[in-house]
Amino acid sequence: MRKVKRGDAFLPGVYVSEIESMQAKNTNYKIKCILQAVLLRKAGRTLRDISKAIGFSKSTIYGWLERLAVGGLKRIHDNKSPGRSCRLSVKQQNRLKRDLGKNPDKSGFLRGSWTAKIVVCHIKNKFKVAYGASGALRLTKKMGFSVRCARPVPYNCATPEKQDEYVCETIKMLKKYDSEHYKVVCVDAAAFVDAPSSMRGIRVKGGKDTVTINFSKKSIKIIGALGPGTLDIQFHQKTDADGVIALLEYLRYRYGKVFVILDDTAAHTGRQMDDYIKSTKGDVVLWFLPPRTPQHNPIEIQWREIRRAVADIFLNG
Repeated sequence: MRKVKRGDAFLPGVYVSEIESMQAKNTNYKIKCILQAVLLRKAGRTLRDISKAIGFSKSTIYGWLERLAVGGLKRIHDNKSPGRSCRLSVKQQNRLKRDLGKNPDKSGFLRGSWTAKIVVCHIKNKFKVAYGASGALRLTKKMGFSVRCARPVPYNCATPEKQDEYVCETIKMLKKYDSEHYKVVCVDAAAFVDAPSSMRGIRVKGGKDTVTINFSKKSIKIIGALGPGTLDIQFHQKTDADGVIALLEYLRYRYGKVFVILDDTAAHTGRQMDDYIKSTKGDVVLWFLPPRTPQHNPIEIQWREIRRAVADIFLNG
């Protein structure tokens, strides 16, 4: 380990101020540690001293410094390790992928869904290769599978052909109403439950839960309208037709004419909504999503981001 020089002899063409500037601008923890090791080495510190200071082993630190001594600071980023090669050949992986795309009973297992243990057993029986449960999960993830619950398609969900037709028609409508200076918005309602996210966390094995859970059935109802660069929301007691009409009237007051994309729930298609739309005399135009296709409403993504942002906030009031 004497190949890596110390003091000014280590990276002689690099100034300490340059390294400190890189360290201040970089947000990656490992890169900041590497730069700290470089600073300490240029200060003449030994590998043992650097190891105690930043908490990495001497061999790891030596690898960093040796790489930088040869290639300079441009080699601050590690090359991705190739890892261990897969025990199954490409042909075997393709065969396994085809098997996993079918129900386990087609491969002789009396189960409705594949599990890690069944995949391990199937690989051993078919290819004579031993895998552990975690290794089998990593392999299936690499193939594009994931562990999740079954989600049956609703009986009244729009067919893929109907959804494709809806997308094409929506593009035409958007161009039409945008040219007529309508504000295009996507409207939807969401409920934020008054419950902390600490129900799931790190707990002592075998011990009793000592964390107080302030759970209630209270929720905050929000009706929102997502447009290009805008998000208008209102808080309501209920997400009924009255709440939706109140939001639409606000949008009409703010933007003049609005083209609204929303789902076809009862609150949006009832007589009360029909009477309101007629009263606007064309200022508010509704464009309904196909049945059971919330994935076509961009505001659904916005609700998810908001829930993540307030996940640790108690909505008491």
